[in-house]
Amino acid sequence: LNVGEPTETPEMGDVVVLWRSSPHSWKGHVGFFIRQDEDNIWVLGGNQSNQVCIRPYSKERLLEYIKLSKS
Repeated sequence: LNVGEPTETPEMGDVVVLWRSSPHSWKGHVGFFIRQDEDNIWVLGGNQSNQVCIRPYSKERLLEYIKLSKS
């Protein structure tokens, strides 16, 4: 959450930061934003069920969308 710039309008490839145990826990999950629907954020991640895949996560787990600066 301390890298890049927060955004409320994510685009494909932006970073998604989700909580895991609770919103205040140090544990979390990050991946790349693919798309969203009414209830879910579709995330490309490198260790989702021990594989690289695109998987939906509930929007209730969102901590932040992050736009990384391009240099």
